Amino acid sequence: MASVYLLLSLTFNFSAIRSLILNNTRPILPRTYDIIIYGATGFTGQQCTKYFLEHVPSDLRWAIAGRNQKRLEALAKTYQRPWLYADSEDLESIDRLCAQTRVILSTAGPFTLYSDAVVEACVRHKTHYVDISGETPWIKSLIDRFHEQAEKEQTVILPACGFDSVPSDLGVWLLAQRGEALKDVDVAFTLKGGFNGGTIASAINLAESGQARLIGKRTLLCPPDHKLVEQPKDPKNVRWDNDFARWLVPFFMGPINTRIVRRSATALNYGPQFRYQEWMQMSGGIKARLTLGALGLFNSSLQSKVGRNFIKLIAPNPGQGPNQDTIENGFVKAHFIHRDEHVVLAELTLKIAGDPGNKVTCESLCEAAFALAAHEQGEKGGVLTPSVALGEKLWQRLELRGWECFWHSTAVTTDL
Repeated sequence: MASVYLLLSLTFNFSAIRSLILNNTRPILPRTYDIIIYGATGFTGQQCTKYFLEHVPSDLRWAIAGRNQKRLEALAKTYQRPWLYADSEDLESIDRLCAQTRVILSTAGPFTLYSDAVVEACVRHKTHYVDISGETPWIKSLIDRFHEQAEKEQTVILPACGFDSVPSDLGVWLLAQRGEALKDVDVAFTLKGGFNGGTIASAINLAESGQARLIGKRTLLCPPDHKLVEQPKDPKNVRWDNDFARWLVPFFMGPINTRIVRRSATALNYGPQFRYQEWMQMSGGIKARLTLGALGLFNSSLQSKVGRNFIKLIAPNPGQGPNQDTIENGFVKAHFIHRDEHVVLAELTLKIAGDPGNKVTCESLCEAAFALAAHEQGEKGGVLTPSVALGEKLWQRLELRGWECFWHSTAVTTDL
């Protein structure tokens, strides 16, 4: 009898080992945590940690993680949270990290440098992943490498879940809920807030890596067989728009947000004639031209080593950001107009309190992580956009946090 048990044991183990080798995967182990915040000692990571302390469901198990052990220990002591060491250059530590949780929330940017191994480990362990990356060439590489496997195994990989690009993506998604095919959609932003060092570092890394040249591809993140019509070029000039009743300036986040929204359009079938563009709106032509000049100077500076060094000299360092008054007193207003040629079909404005790059980003990211931990994505998987992965569930959560949507019958000519 003992020999029979031994034979069965050997047969089972051989089959299990063979399966792991052939499928290049690992067994799903019991998870210690529901969510781990990776990059918790950075500026945005600390904002997310504070957000969790205020808003996390009481039964959700969460921890913090990062590569600076001394700062992690101090943060964990301050907030009385468990912590885990993990460094993108120590692949074993990343593997252990992703095997212990159901969701990884990453604020560790530049993401090309510090989160690539994390995504790979998440796919391997069937762990959902969400971040605030606006590095579209990197997102494209995630799609190419991991979308098919993640889709098959119902693992959600969700980049661009901060200010870039949740307001843009959900704003267009709300327009689509009217049930009609979308044609030409433009959004004009009004913003108040500050920058943090991580955002600047990501922009500089993108320029230094040579990947910035890929940003110009208008359907960079769409499937090769997409059916969208030719998309508008990224705008370079100021123009007056009668429907917005404002001067419009190219939006500096437009080359990121438009690629995310266009990927959503292909997945959610917004219609073959869908086109999308983003702007900032100004009340005066002189202010609009001065803003355009400042944006041009920043973009030109990114193209040279001398310019990038100057930006590093005057910009916040990674881990630094605006003060709490700036974070709380900022705002976002995003005015969307859906047109068929020159006829306005629908308008809405999203109004969101708080600094776009910090408070709005933190709310978007944390609520998406809560939704994934609650399995609100259903049976979806792949490298997805916010509207495709979570859509209505994410919007409902953000409404509870104070996000507002106003529908209009004519262009807005006064501030909301």
